[in-house]
Amino acid sequence: MRMDIPVLRPDIRYSQIECSCKDNKSVVGLNTIKDISDANAQKIVDAQGSDEKLINVLFNLPKKAYEAFILSGSADGLC
Repeated sequence: MRMDIPVLRPDIRYSQIECSCKDNKSVVGLNTIKDISDANAQKIVDAQGSDEKLINVLFNLPKKAYEAFILSGSADGLC
């Protein structure tokens, strides 16, 4: 938190492809995660709103991208 602006980590439920603001908080974008391409991040953003869709998209991503989401903690909200 710098200058009293909270920074939220990437989360597949609400993060966009690039960094954005939500409720006066800075949300780190999905493309900041190593091994995540803009195309894979776009698939996640398109599936937001339904946990079932998000899980299906995650399982259909390449193994390297799937693991990157898990290891970064951005998929913790699904558990």
